[in-house]
Amino acid sequence: MLSSLVGWLLVYAALSAEDAASLQVRQWVRQLDAPQATQRDAAEQGLLQMGPAALDILPDTATGLSAEAIHRLTRIRQQLQQRRSAATIQPSTVTLSTTATVPEVLEAIARQTENPLSFPQWSETSRRQMIAVDFHQRPFWSALDEVLQRAGLALETFSGLRVIESGSRSRFREHVQYHGPFRLEPIEIHARRDLRESQSGQLLLTLRVAWEPRLRPIGVQQKLRDLRAVDESGLALQTTSPLATEDLLQGARAVGANPILSFKLPPRSSQRIALLQGKLHFTLPGRVEAFRFPLSGKPQNISKRIGAATVVLESVRQVPLNPAAAELLAQVRRQRLGPQAPPVQPDPAAWQVRMRVRFDRPGTALESHRLWITENAAYLQGADGRRIANFRVEATQQTEDEFGAAYLFDVPGAIEDYVFVYESPTAILEHVLDYQLKDIPLP
Repeated sequence: MLSSLVGWLLVYAALSAEDAASLQVRQWVRQLDAPQATQRDAAEQGLLQMGPAALDILPDTATGLSAEAIHRLTRIRQQLQQRRSAATIQPSTVTLSTTATVPEVLEAIARQTENPLSFPQWSETSRRQMIAVDFHQRPFWSALDEVLQRAGLALETFSGLRVIESGSRSRFREHVQYHGPFRLEPIEIHARRDLRESQSGQLLLTLRVAWEPRLRPIGVQQKLRDLRAVDESGLALQTTSPLATEDLLQGARAVGANPILSFKLPPRSSQRIALLQGKLHFTLPGRVEAFRFPLSGKPQNISKRIGAATVVLESVRQVPLNPAAAELLAQVRRQRLGPQAPPVQPDPAAWQVRMRVRFDRPGTALESHRLWITENAAYLQGADGRRIANFRVEATQQTEDEFGAAYLFDVPGAIEDYVFVYESPTAILEHVLDYQLKDIPLP
């Protein structure tokens, strides 16, 4: 008995960290069916304490487990998925100690943080400029701002992060704030008065808010009822439209917005906004996961859940194509096969995969004007890993918590040899950015 135990200990010690973690997870999963409740509770806590890393090891199926163990495993998986998604709003960090050209430093920052940076149309002088940096776990925005300031560069945020030449090394702006993966600063303030009306007038303050590109927000809102502003004497500044809500997100590739805050014009005795408090409401996608459905047997109404998202494969069937879809099919074949592509036959057909995705508590993420959900990847994958992209998608339903779509595929060979893959966020996150700005001089 002793020699057997020693043997097992030697085997366990020889395992890699990854193998040891996998063995521990399997033991805890089996322990979810232990005869004593204290043992089952201990196994559940062990899996939860292991954190989101356990998600990649947990079994996809619960074959052989009792109903209680399956319930516990489902609860564990959902909690870990939610924690993994919540980690999205933590800032990316940079660890980099080097002397290199500015483009090389920016490329290293982008690579470490998974935040793409582009810098087209730079002069040769800027491209050859050398810079020394020493960052240790420096948040992304702080590291980027330091490089830009020292190199005399600026940033555009309306279509990805584009680094441009600014021609000057201006001092670091004192009002810049960092909030995790978000950056905020006031950039412009001016007063406007209508000379035809003695009581009219506006004070317009423009902010610039930027977010790490990896976040890909679904929505960004500024609710003016959240604003509070006072001057140096404590006099409150009144907003002109206190009940208004502004949608700030302009396009799927935008990584920033410039909300304009409108106040009634304060008296001339006011010298500065001593304190400005507000909130920005972000709707963010959680971690993206792949929902995989083998198509052997042409499955129907198969449901899979990861985190707070449930994907249902409704049906797989061949459907006739209308003339517009047939022309798309011909274009796809020409792109794939070139001039030797066979012509589309009369009365053509294609394989249609119908599915729907449902989210727990999606908030406003699925409102009809939000198009992000149509950009989720959906494709077929063969045993060799080769992907077949859909050539047409049609929305079949959209409610406050569910979206349905029908995808068309041009499939060489048997449909049963493929897996339908749908990539989707596994949760919708609501994040409120509370900000405070102080001592903003008035015009």
